[in-house]
Amino acid sequence: MIYEKIVNKLNDKVVLDGYFKSSDGLETIFFKRLKYKQDDTKDDLNLNFIFIHDLLEYHGRYLDIANRLLQNFKNRSSVSLIDLRGHGLSTGTRHYVEDFESYSKDLILFLRYLKIVNEDEKNKFIIVGQGMGALVCLDAYLKSRDQIDGLIISNPILKSFIPFVDILSKNNKYLKWPYLAIKLPFHLNGFDIIKNIDLAEKFNSDPLVGHYMTLGLMLETLDCIKKVKKKSYLIDKPTLMLTSKDSTISDYKMNKIFYKSLDKDHVSYSEFDRMKHDILNCENKKVVFKTIISWLNEKKF
Repeated sequence: MIYEKIVNKLNDKVVLDGYFKSSDGLETIFFKRLKYKQDDTKDDLNLNFIFIHDLLEYHGRYLDIANRLLQNFKNRSSVSLIDLRGHGLSTGTRHYVEDFESYSKDLILFLRYLKIVNEDEKNKFIIVGQGMGALVCLDAYLKSRDQIDGLIISNPILKSFIPFVDILSKNNKYLKWPYLAIKLPFHLNGFDIIKNIDLAEKFNSDPLVGHYMTLGLMLETLDCIKKVKKKSYLIDKPTLMLTSKDSTISDYKMNKIFYKSLDKDHVSYSEFDRMKHDILNCENKKVVFKTIISWLNEKKF
């Protein structure tokens, strides 16, 4: 069951907060949805964007790009932003997951809800993810390709950024709860992901942002990376891959190798100089937004 209610009306836009039970029924997943007010005209096409945030983050950090997309496509679009279980306003052990696939299954469940609400066959559903969220989107797509019309993956995490975890991942089967809930000695600092001082400090002071990953989350992420790489050849829908050369969280060289393994008939690629990991929230994000909107127009979504 999914519940949502209007929490704000801004001119001709409507903001809704909602929640739904996770795919396993154990957690409550929060989401925010933005859309234009209904009018009497019937749109030829409606774009439904679903955003998945990065590791240790939450939906609120992506409201800028959500509003930009809504402003650009107006009443042709709606934008939903989900808090992954254990993140933001969703329930669950903080920044821990027993099975990474739980994230993608929750996303697919929400996607099916949107399809029920928007039954018109002309509706298009595009999933967007940053960092770990991009990995969730890739996994969800590979599990439910017929449900998704497009992908936007920004700086996907395709390699461990904590060196010693690679060694532990080889002995993953011997690691059990509660050891998997131990916080790793790696502090995610705003200055590691954004160059701008004010934006970095804002990240560090945000009470809904976490700064330490659990061992379980990191190991499950690495396991999902292996699965996604093995099935990446199945990506056959319009996909935009964004990457920045100065990211220390997502490996630029690994992302470039991953892109080369994809079918160029379906995948577009853009890279950005002098930007760190968080390109959807950096001081030059307008350049990134413009790239995304140009791609959407080019693909005639």
